Amino acid sequence: MIEKIKTELIERLEKASYPHANGGDWMAVDRDTATSIVEGVFDEYNNGWIPVSEPPEIGERVLVTVMDENGESYVETDHLDESGKWFLYDSIDGLTVIAWQPSPEPYIPDKEIPCADKECPYQTGNCAVEGCGGYVAESEE
Repeated sequence: MIEKIKTELIERLEKASYPHANGGDWMAVDRDTATSIVEGVFDEYNNGWIPVSEPPEIGERVLVTVMDENGESYVETDHLDESGKWFLYDSIDGLTVIAWQPSPEPYIPDKEIPCADKECPYQTGNCAVEGCGGYVAESEE
């Protein structure tokens, strides 16, 4: 999908550009024109949402837009099973997956942040749970 967007942007920018007066490289378009082109492409690609007619890889966990019988939509996670059906939302009556997009990378906490668990027994900097602010890898001890 990203490649399609990049290709579309390049094609539209080239169409809006013009040759340099000396016959050299193409001149870049002005900022307003470039902004308009980029916004238009992103509007067309719906901010990264991909229609289900272009499915993700089987088993790839993705964000999905799910629509209910009342036309309300919300974001969940799901994946296609081996038969090409949405694992969770093809089995729930009244809910339909209408679009998807790749999941973002997971958050990796800064090790300087103290453990969020007030009851954490490892607040002393000896935590064995990676991701806790008090985590100390075995090689650091």
